[in-house]
Amino acid sequence: MSHELLSQIEAGCYGKMKVENGKIVFECITVHPPPYPPPSVPAPSAPPLVEDNTLIIDELRDELRETKDRLAVLEQQVQQLFRFRELSV
Repeated sequence: MSHELLSQIEAGCYGKMKVENGKIVFECITVHPPPYPPPSVPAPSAPPLVEDNTLIIDELRDELRETKDRLAVLEQQVQQLFRFRELSV
């Protein structure tokens, strides 16, 4: 192979290989083949794994906060009942 042919191959020329007189010969073709069509991306078959659930999360946080507040009030009432029982015994 000549230095010029090697340079063309390294630069990315298109070509074909054939056997002539028992030797493999590479013939550089300057005409580029038509570009391949871009691969088509199939449509997703399932919904996305992550959804925007910020409203649900906010509602759950509010409900948790309210439950904690009610629990704190119940704990105070129980402590008052125990104090009352201790005083009356």
